[in-house]
Amino acid sequence: MLKGMTLIELLIVLVIIAALLVIAISMPFNAIRQATATKIAAEMRNIAVAAQDLIVAI
Repeated sequence: MLKGMTLIELLIVLVIIAALLVIAISMPFNAIRQATATKIAAEMRNIAVAAQDLIVAI
């Protein structure tokens, strides 16, 4: 007699797969957000240096 998986076992497997997918999908979005924040910070530093150079030149 063959034994198949019960409905509860299938639901547990689906929940685990869904959790892993959520983790795997959110990681690239966090990396993109961090890269954008780093880029903005660098641009703000460049603007501050340019403003200081302008003040010194005047």
